[in-house]
Amino acid sequence: MTTLTAAPALSREHVQRITDDVGTLLRFLPGDVEGLLRPIMDMVDEIKLRYGRPLMVLMGDRWEVFDEITVDNDHLLDINAKVMNWRDDGRKGVEGTCHRLYRTRNADGTIEGVTVRVGRFLQGVAWPLKPYLDEDASLLIMGTPGSGKSTLERDIARLIAEQIRAFCVIVDTSAELSGDGRRAHPGIGYADRVQVAIKAQQADVIWEAVRSLNPRVLVVDEIGYADDARVIRQASKLGVKTVATAHGNTFQDLVENEALSPVYDPPIFRWLVIVAARGVYHLYDLPKAMDRHRQGQVPAYRELRV
Repeated sequence: MTTLTAAPALSREHVQRITDDVGTLLRFLPGDVEGLLRPIMDMVDEIKLRYGRPLMVLMGDRWEVFDEITVDNDHLLDINAKVMNWRDDGRKGVEGTCHRLYRTRNADGTIEGVTVRVGRFLQGVAWPLKPYLDEDASLLIMGTPGSGKSTLERDIARLIAEQIRAFCVIVDTSAELSGDGRRAHPGIGYADRVQVAIKAQQADVIWEAVRSLNPRVLVVDEIGYADDARVIRQASKLGVKTVATAHGNTFQDLVENEALSPVYDPPIFRWLVIVAARGVYHLYDLPKAMDRHRQGQVPAYRELRV
């Protein structure tokens, strides 16, 4: 294997690691994979098992190759037998945790691979955003995969529910924010949650949560469809604020995403946060940023750090 590189550490001034629940996650892994990774799980962000290939592990911003283990059919069937009840999108959350597994299949239905994402709860990563959430708790989060979007959004939900004392409802599609099963992850604090069984029906669940639970703030796992943006815009007319994540890692990625035009033109979100690195946020005043963009100017942002 290649030399290991630890993930960059966050400042501990406002950050406290509450629980990783890695023991729960490790029980889903084949014995040889578990034995190899257990001593270094504090550095592991993602585990990739692909048939016929060496085990690969994401640590910080580097993929490490463990060529002492070649993934075979027994590895994949072992995980499949332990998980059961995969969702229609191939995902499965681990109850009471923020961990997630994703299964891919070949055209003939056989399992080609499993990806395991380690979800960690870090209390306090949203603290630099509190003054802005106090002013207006409508915020869109963007960033590359693995940058910490979900970790930030989870702590924002906790902060809104516990510190700002607004009734907050999480609409959770992948079970990454609030955990899978009946027992929600303690990281969401006093926030309520509704789960989305089928990704394509997320917009319907968002609207049902607005009508039935009457939240002040919605926290949406990921918006990517035009229907999601349309429903969030409808909710804003009823005075409901929304915190959500979306794909992309630049301001230009946002304005080029036509499916999201109902929420950025005109802006439904007051703030745009781009996670530039772990614990590093670029904060845009979105209405002002859109005005500058339309005038052909580069939008300004404020850099915040945990």
